[in-house]
Amino acid sequence: PNLYMKFRVGAGVDDFKAFKWVMKDGVLSYVGNRFDHEVKYPPQHEFEWKRAHRDQHRKGKHPHISIEDRVFVETVGGDLDIKIEDNTNVGKGIYSEPVEHKDQTLDDAEIFYAIVGNLILLKIRPYQEDKFRYLVFNDKLKEVRRIDAIEDSCVLLPDDQGIIFSNGYYLQLGEFKQFPSSLSQMLFERRIK
Repeated sequence: PNLYMKFRVGAGVDDFKAFKWVMKDGVLSYVGNRFDHEVKYPPQHEFEWKRAHRDQHRKGKHPHISIEDRVFVETVGGDLDIKIEDNTNVGKGIYSEPVEHKDQTLDDAEIFYAIVGNLILLKIRPYQEDKFRYLVFNDKLKEVRRIDAIEDSCVLLPDDQGIIFSNGYYLQLGEFKQFPSSLSQMLFERRIK
């Protein structure tokens, strides 16, 4: 019986004002503008991020962090590397991108992960960088994609088919689509089955 109207009043996606109307006996009546607490977004990630810890560290010439012995991550030596072999003698892997601070240790980066079927989602912030980087590793295809839109929201597709985010999707079989869009800070509001 309620109708809500949300108006964004600030820079952040959570900066909004909610107005409420109620339908009673076929008449829509205004209730007020203090109902922000009644208009909530559902959880923006349908999985839990796990933090990588010291027990997952592998020492060696090129140390890395083991993500459940399926993929290996490091941000030392000037770049962020994703490897598929537990080999600390070799520094390069299947994916690499530069980091801002080249002289960091294995402990300096913040690394979180979530396993969704064949997909391992990685949330990585190298030492003293402002933003996290979001990567998806497909264990079946042994490929990595950087998908920063996962930061705002990421929802699981039915029947463990993959993930969907604000501007695209990534399926378990490796199909990936990102739609060109200038919109940012898009949030998941609801699912219609």
